[in-house]
Formats: sequence, C-alpha cells, structure tokens
Amino acid sequence: MLSKRIFDFDADDGKSGGNTQEDNETFDAWLEKQDSSVKGLYESHVANLKSALESERTSRKDAERQLRELAVQAGKGSEAEKKLTEMADKLAEATRRATFYEKAPGAGVRNVVAAYKLAMADGIFDGDKVDFKKLQEAYPELFGENEPPPGNAGEGNEKIGLPKKGMNQFIRAAAGRK
Repeated sequence: MLSKRIFDFDADDGKSGGNTQEDNETFDAWLEKQDSSVKGLYESHVANLKSALESERTSRKDAERQLRELAVQAGKGSEAEKKLTEMADKLAEATRRATFYEKAPGAGVRNVVAAYKLAMADGIFDGDKVDFKKLQEAYPELFGENEPPPGNAGEGNEKIGLPKKGMNQFIRAAAGRK
C-alpha cells in the first residue's frame, strides 16, 4: 500500500534547509562573486540605462529651451507667449520634481513628497538641484531609515478569549467528531 511508505526526497537530511546562499548577502557582494562575463553584461546594461536617462534629460532641456524661444518669437504680451511660457515653466517644474524624487531616497529622505513641497516653499532649490543638507537642518524629521511596522500578516486577527481553531478542528467537526 502506497500510504504506508515514506518517501524522503531530502538529500542532506534537512541540513541545508533549502537555502544555498548567505542570508544577508547583498547584490553587490553577489556581483563580485560572478565571473567577468556576467559583470560585463551587467555593466553594459547599466551603461545603456544611464545613457537612455541622460538622453531623456537632454531632450527635456532642449524642449524647454525651444518653448522659451518660441515664446520670445510670439511677441511680447501675446496669448501665445503666455501659453508657451506656461508650458516651459511646467516642463521645468516636472524636470525639477523628477530629479528631486530620484536623488532624495539616496540622501535618506523618508517622505519624498513632503520634502519636495517643503523645499519648494523654502526656496532651497538651485536650478534643478537641492541642498539636502539645508533641508535636513530645517526638517530633520524627514530624514532617516524607514522602519517596517511591527507585526506580521496575521497580527490582529485573533480575538482574546476565543479558542484558536485550526484545520484539524474544522475537519473533525465536519466528520462529526470533537
């Protein structure tokens, strides 16, 4: 009978626990262990991403410059000049916001949206760049490590005083046994 046989598929009697890597290994540590072909592929991929990002930034700056030139050509005080200037300002704002959101987590900002709004209100920007040291001096509560909340996925599901029921109790109750 098949149900009386025990099949053990664990080759090392549970010593490895299914984990073959170090528990606290970082990506950089893992990458250092790889051979040169893997490192080369990774570096070329990252270089391509960086060049794409840089070309996107350049195209945004060019678009803003072109909008401002068109605004000047449209004539002083005209409706077209106002709209083109407004569009250029919105594009500059979007670029500034994107740059801030990209660099803020690296500076240790916990709440990026609030930090951006406060930096705008206080005028801490120098063009597209922000002085994170000034921002931290003014608002130290925005900086630090984000801590995961205590607890787990089942936290708060059990009520005090009620018996804990598991699958065995449900099966026994369905079968008419207690």
